[in-house]
Amino acid sequence: MQSLRRNNPLLFFDLIGAWALIAIVSIVTVVFALAYWGITVLSPTQGLFLVGGKEHIPASFLDALYFSVVTETTLGASDIAVGPLGKVLACIQVFAGLALGGVIVAKVTSLRGQTLRLLAHKVQGTWFEYCTMPNGDRVFTYSLMYLTADTLHFDGENYDIDGNPLGFFRSELFDADGATLRFHYSNLDSSMTHFAEGTMTFRFIATEAPDSKRGEWSRYQATVHDFLKNLTITYEGNRPSPEEINAFHQQDRSARKQIIVSYFASRV
Repeated sequence: MQSLRRNNPLLFFDLIGAWALIAIVSIVTVVFALAYWGITVLSPTQGLFLVGGKEHIPASFLDALYFSVVTETTLGASDIAVGPLGKVLACIQVFAGLALGGVIVAKVTSLRGQTLRLLAHKVQGTWFEYCTMPNGDRVFTYSLMYLTADTLHFDGENYDIDGNPLGFFRSELFDADGATLRFHYSNLDSSMTHFAEGTMTFRFIATEAPDSKRGEWSRYQATVHDFLKNLTITYEGNRPSPEEINAFHQQDRSARKQIIVSYFASRV
């Protein structure tokens, strides 16, 4: 599966913290101020000079810093004149200031979207679940967490110990608190008889898989509260290996059964 960072370039901006963003803006402002001042020192007619009186006085570094701030914020400075090369530099800085301002506004106005993207970065992908029902039935679940424009989804298919499908389920995130995620699920349109409708609470173990390079979480402990069945079940979920996922996709039911049996056997 492709990295969420490649699929969603907004994640790069989500990962930039407030202090890092302040540092980036400050550095850009100072760099442009140094550029204005350097041009003024080397060629006063090309850089900045103060307006007033009969003579144009070359701007100092503090004047250049002031001009850089008001240019980046698109306010403008009426007391400083700009030479030809300084005008070109000012145009570049205005576009840089607009871009940085857009990032700041986006971070402030889309906090929910940012939270969902960061969560998806950690939990998206395929999961295997396994639990034992109160009547002794063992249920294995092949599930997928994925992000859409409005929320995080957790959908899957349930199987019995022999690899026979028991029905599907769909769920949507309704609450998140750190590494704890809560989904509302429904099986009402499925042939599944063990669950009907309720909530799932996932408590992710906030550690990466040994081969993960993307900060993904690798396992969770979950609790299901089924409202219609008046049932509470606890179980675990793990990220399967690519080999297990490929084998599970095979049409041969015996291969699927072998994976399910081995999963339960290794976790007895």
